[in-house]
Amino acid sequence: MRDAGAYFMEKYSHHQYVEFDIMYKMAPPPTWQPKIDKVRDDLGDFTKMENIYKLMARLGQCFTQSMESSVHFERDEYFVMPDVIGGCNREGDHYVFSDGVGMVSKAFAKQIAEDMMLGKCVPSCFQFRFRGMKGVLAVNPILDEYASWARANDIYSDDKMFAGFELQLVFRDSQVKFKTRRGSKEAVEIVKYSTPSPVALNKPFICILDQ
Repeated sequence: MRDAGAYFMEKYSHHQYVEFDIMYKMAPPPTWQPKIDKVRDDLGDFTKMENIYKLMARLGQCFTQSMESSVHFERDEYFVMPDVIGGCNREGDHYVFSDGVGMVSKAFAKQIAEDMMLGKCVPSCFQFRFRGMKGVLAVNPILDEYASWARANDIYSDDKMFAGFELQLVFRDSQVKFKTRRGSKEAVEIVKYSTPSPVALNKPFICILDQ
């Protein structure tokens, strides 16, 4: 419920009140918020957030302005890969070279571009949202070559629960921010995509190239 620009919880129904009373043998406390809890539960699992700031950021991730692609894919066409980790910084934390950067096949990127009516332009990178994940997906032709090699050698996988040889998307562990339920049809939401941009050569840059 909205009041003077602020949002407040809508009061719960009598049926919800009775359900709570039967389950817990007591009246619900003033802080009880069944509808808000139900919405959060539908959005994903936020129980492992370290603090309120992180919780609010992850909830906000669900409401990012994006366009859901109508190009669907199966469970065996994507998987989550460990990140590429390097040496440690001064604090002792490992540097994650692939932080927030996944991969998408050239063929699948072309399907997304056609779905978004981008004409002949196929972006090389997409900013996305998908099942509690966020980051970017860079086009990697190796995924297409991998699939072509499997088809040429008549190699296939019957296991639909894990990634097969027809990989379209590869996500990173660093892109997984929270867990969500799997839907009946999988599709990514596109936030932004790479586009050509005009550049100009200046004297300092020409000197660098000359070196």
